[in-house]
Parts: sequence; C-alpha cells; structure tokens
Amino acid sequence: MRRIIIIIIIAVIIIGGVGYVGMKRFKLGKLKSALLIDRSKIRIEIINCSGIDKQGIRTQDFLRSLGFDVYEVSSGKRTVDETTIIERLAPNLQNAVAVSEAMVYFKKSRPLPIKTKKIFPEVQKDIDSLLYLEVTVVLGKDCDKFLPRAKLIY
Repeated sequence: MRRIIIIIIIAVIIIGGVGYVGMKRFKLGKLKSALLIDRSKIRIEIINCSGIDKQGIRTQDFLRSLGFDVYEVSSGKRTVDETTIIERLAPNLQNAVAVSEAMVYFKKSRPLPIKTKKIFPEVQKDIDSLLYLEVTVVLGKDCDKFLPRAKLIY
C-alpha cells in the first residue's frame, strides 16, 4: 500500500515538472500581447443587409455584451449573402479581426462531434480615416450562425 502511494506521488511530481518545463521552455499558455485589444475602444457600425427584421439590434446587443462600442445600427438597401466585417482604420486589420474572433461560429463534424471547425465572418479592408469608426459589420443572410441562439423580447 505504501509503495503504491509513493509511486503515485513520484508520478505526480514528474508530470508536474514536465509541465512546468514545457511552459517555461516553449512558452505554452501565454497570450501574445498583440492579440490583447481593449474592446471598448473599437467603435462599430452595423448595417443589416440580412433581410431579417431586428437583426441589427440583436447584433448590437450581442456585441455590446462582449464589451464593444456599437455606434450606429442601420438597414441596408439590398440583401447580402455573406456577413462581412470591414476594417476602417488599422492597416493590419487588428480591429476587424477582434470583432471576427468574437463572432466565431463552431461547426461540429457530422458523424461524431469530436472535432469542431471555427468559421469566421469574412474580413475586408476599406480604410477611411474620416469616419468616426474602426469597424463596419455588414450582416448577410448567414448572420444567424454568428449570433447566439436567443429569443427577441422586442
């Protein structure tokens, strides 16, 4: 009985040591500072081109709950198939990528839901420094999959 307890303690110490060395040597578990963006400083305009009523307001509520600053919601004149996120300020697309990562959709594989695939909205660049915005979100017909399932109360 004592021998089993000693073997378990030694195994835990070895596994802990290997994990610690792996974290220090390969810098596992650390986020890159470039990915840490203050979401409250990203001003967003939402254009609802999905053809679904109140979808812009629903997206506004979702993005605000994640900490983004939604500046304006409007309706588009025509419908669009794909949801697109347009960067308006940064040439390296950091603001649009932050919004895209917040709206990620996890698609499960069909036979067994073991593996999931991340599907992001399309990101484009259209720099316009005269706008008071960092990002424009154009909602397409596929926007339902990028928003959590919830009932509208208004």
